[in-house]
Amino acid sequence: MMTYNNVMEALQWASSFLVDNGREETAARIVMQHILGTSYSEVMLRLQDVLTAEQKEKFQELIEEHASGRPVQYCLGSEEFYGRSFIVDESVLIPRPETEELVLGTINRMNKIFNDQTVKLADIGTGSGAIAISMKLECPELKVVATDLSEAALTTAQRNAQRLAADIDFRLGDLTKPLAGEKFDIVLSNPPYIAFDEAKEMSSTVLEHEPHS
Repeated sequence: MMTYNNVMEALQWASSFLVDNGREETAARIVMQHILGTSYSEVMLRLQDVLTAEQKEKFQELIEEHASGRPVQYCLGSEEFYGRSFIVDESVLIPRPETEELVLGTINRMNKIFNDQTVKLADIGTGSGAIAISMKLECPELKVVATDLSEAALTTAQRNAQRLAADIDFRLGDLTKPLAGEKFDIVLSNPPYIAFDEAKEMSSTVLEHEPHS
């Protein structure tokens, strides 16, 4: 039964509930941002705002869903990556902040190595398409091809590309097989791989919900 009315009370309830269920309390803020459709700083300015019955119901539903073990990004259906919002579901790995370093590092190296020539980039195991799409949007002159073995993942990537207006050549197939006979200047890959010795240290939300091999 909900015993809160405003944003602050809802966050306090959710934080306590999540901790009691072995989850990170920071998810409460992420869900509230989603409910209010605003930034973290704006949430902090609206702590005394009274939530509607619909907002309270949806907030509690999402918090309880995450507390049961489902990653909060899957509960919300989206995740931020390189300043953009990407659709995510169980067919794709949730984009990680550290993967943004791969995009940034690639852009920096590309600017040093290539001049005015057309650069062709391949993203192997594209998943949500976060890397391929970010590269294309940051460097519009790139020709980007992205592959994935999963048809469901490729569908999610295509939805993201369409939403973000990124012209990507998506191809279904295992690793580099869809690229046979072609040459690329840059090849990137961030596959959903978890080593056996790492698995025991990882959260159950990752092991039980995100794709990995």
